[in-house]
Amino acid sequence: MIIGMARQFVFYIPVMLLLPKFIGVSGVYYGSFAIDAVIVLWTMLLVKEEFNGLRERQEKSATI
Repeated sequence: MIIGMARQFVFYIPVMLLLPKFIGVSGVYYGSFAIDAVIVLWTMLLVKEEFNGLRERQEKSATI
C-alpha cells in the first residue's frame, strides 16, 4: 500500500507536472519510465530486506 501511494503522490504527480514544462510531451513518457524504474528498484530492495530478515529469524529458531 505504501509503495502504491508513494508512486502516485510522491513520484507521479510532481514528475507529471514538472517534466512536460521542461521537456515537452515526451517528458510524460520519460517520467513514466523513470517512475516505474524507481518503484521496481525500491520494491526489489524491500523484498531483499524482508527475505534477509526472514533468514535471520529462521537461523535463530534453528539454533535454539
